[in-house]
Amino acid sequence: MACASQLDQLIRKHENCPVNARDRARRDEALGRLEEFLERYPFRKQPMTIDERMTKAAHVKEFLDWLTYKLWRLGRINPYGQRPYREAAANLERFRQLLHDAVGDPAKSLSERIDASWNAIKGFGGDRQIAKKIVATYYPEVLPIFKTESLVDHARLLGVNDYPTVTDTGEKWQLLSDALLERKGHHPALASENNIYFMYVLEHRLFCREAVCQLDPIMRTAEPDGIDDQYELETGIRKGQPYHNSKAARKAIELWAMDKAAQHYRQQGWSVKDVSKNSPYDLKCTRGDDELRVEVKGTTANGSKVLLTRNEVRSAREFPSVALFIVRSIQMVESDGRPVASGGQHREWNPWNVDEGELDCFQYKYSLPA
Repeated sequence: MACASQLDQLIRKHENCPVNARDRARRDEALGRLEEFLERYPFRKQPMTIDERMTKAAHVKEFLDWLTYKLWRLGRINPYGQRPYREAAANLERFRQLLHDAVGDPAKSLSERIDASWNAIKGFGGDRQIAKKIVATYYPEVLPIFKTESLVDHARLLGVNDYPTVTDTGEKWQLLSDALLERKGHHPALASENNIYFMYVLEHRLFCREAVCQLDPIMRTAEPDGIDDQYELETGIRKGQPYHNSKAARKAIELWAMDKAAQHYRQQGWSVKDVSKNSPYDLKCTRGDDELRVEVKGTTANGSKVLLTRNEVRSAREFPSVALFIVRSIQMVESDGRPVASGGQHREWNPWNVDEGELDCFQYKYSLPA
């Protein structure tokens, strides 16, 4: 009963989300792309085509691009940069064999497909999210949630506490997925839905639909809450408040947020470089061969809306590993006659997909008619 009640709540949250209709349409579009993908790469039905169609580095990159970007709405992964592409391309024979292990051998169990020697290719080990995405793309009966930590959280919420303790990544994925799908099968509203829909219902709780409904990156022309000028979008400081239209206050908020973000990523082991002056993003973070690009925003408001430039949006869409880091509820005080920023709480979207939010036009550039 408790599990059914939790699922009912999750379904209501998902269905009542203001952007649910848009998301459903985009999922349907992604399912159409999946058909195209399976025609290009029919590896489950025709395993021999793996050796025929994975012969060049460009073939590997295109295959992984499909999985990471074109099909991201059917299960999201974050490869953290180009390293997996390069390593797979440099180890073509091994990559082909792993594809055979993942989708070409019908006798293998789900856990065996994931626990194959993926770690032999740098960037494919660890939580093996790329391997999981490959398997789930060819096996729709699998639950397309690839982060083990997320599966554990969902399992706890739904009362799944009795699965055996295992250390192998693939075995744990299979046990948790099977347990969650069993709950789905016993729920009257979910039993007839596909696993993509179930994934969205579950993930709504974790990283949003919060991010869509409450804390979205947004640009708007006129808001019900009164946000109506660019300076307020940039800083959170409203008309009539101290420091409204103050360049010094805006700079203080920006530098404070940048400092908090840099400190956050350094603590995670990244080397951090401020590239905001010459790049359409703020921080370039590197860790070994991995690269993460971070867009940083600071505001005295609650952080539900931020201003993005056209170049910032384009950069977020084009680079494979991007994060959004917002410092909200920053306090402003005066010291020696100058505004000083302090405090605030941060929120991070990593990976960040800018199109999960609502991008609304704030201004137009208008070319006059002849």
